[in-house]
Amino acid sequence: METIIFDGMAFGVAIRHIGFSLTYAIAIGISAGFGTAVPAEMTTGCKD
Repeated sequence: METIIFDGMAFGVAIRHIGFSLTYAIAIGISAGFGTAVPAEMTTGCKD
């Protein structure tokens, strides 16, 4: 019985950490995209 309880707790902790890491990865990806695109656009401008 104890094994089932600990397995459930471990699963809950793992899901919580996956959520944190996924959020962190999305935030870093968006920041990297803006950090690449915005300075390039500012230096070159909107040339037709």
